[in-house]
Amino acid sequence: MIVHSPYCEWAWKIHPDNWVTFDSIHEAVSCGYSECGDCIEERRKIIRVEQARKEIKSQFFGECICCQEKRGIQKAHIIPKRFRSDSRTMPLCPNHHWNYDHNLLTEKERNKIEIWKKMELSR
Repeated sequence: MIVHSPYCEWAWKIHPDNWVTFDSIHEAVSCGYSECGDCIEERRKIIRVEQARKEIKSQFFGECICCQEKRGIQKAHIIPKRFRSDSRTMPLCPNHHWNYDHNLLTEKERNKIEIWKKMELSR
């Protein structure tokens, strides 16, 4: 007895007279069913993608270096694209990103970015 997720290609190959519906995989397993290997692997892929998204978000979408804004954070290239030799980025809100790109930051904002660069690039 094998249980499949509704999205598994094998689930739709089973004759409808043999279908048994459960509210969750856990319920099916507790009733003696084994989970389909393809379903398990697909769930692992989904979990890996979600973990990668969380890691990327924690690296790049924390808060703006200058103002600590948490909404709409963008990945600003540390070295402007036209001079870029690498693709390292830093988190900035849209306003500070634009000001950084156009060299319009205040001295205080530039200092915050320089401190952040030293800490981040020394890792």
